[in-house]
Amino acid sequence: MSKAVHKRHFKNTELSAPEVTLYTVDGADIEQEGIFEAAVETDGVAAQIRSLVCPKIDGVYMSLKTCKRLYIVPEKFPNLSPKLIARIAKGESHKVAVTAPQAAAEMSKKKRQVA
Repeated sequence: MSKAVHKRHFKNTELSAPEVTLYTVDGADIEQEGIFEAAVETDGVAAQIRSLVCPKIDGVYMSLKTCKRLYIVPEKFPNLSPKLIARIAKGESHKVAVTAPQAAAEMSKKKRQVA
């Protein structure tokens, strides 16, 4: 996640020290500001994830593991299901919401009240 996205949407979230070292394809270190917990939701499926804040990265990137947990890609990726192929052909995409843990708890409460 970029530093700008973190400041704009998660300014009240404290960053912890990074737990891993990231490298570019050519072996250079990727500078990290820190890490924080966030809730990610798409198409009614939610997951708690750790988000890394990297000043030289633009936007938000999710790991393949997270994408599988959220059913953005099939568990058996790269094998695509006919249903997913049809969604892609129609130009449909997943809508992803990333929130701080407190907001995720509120979101879950509202969903339980509606059901």
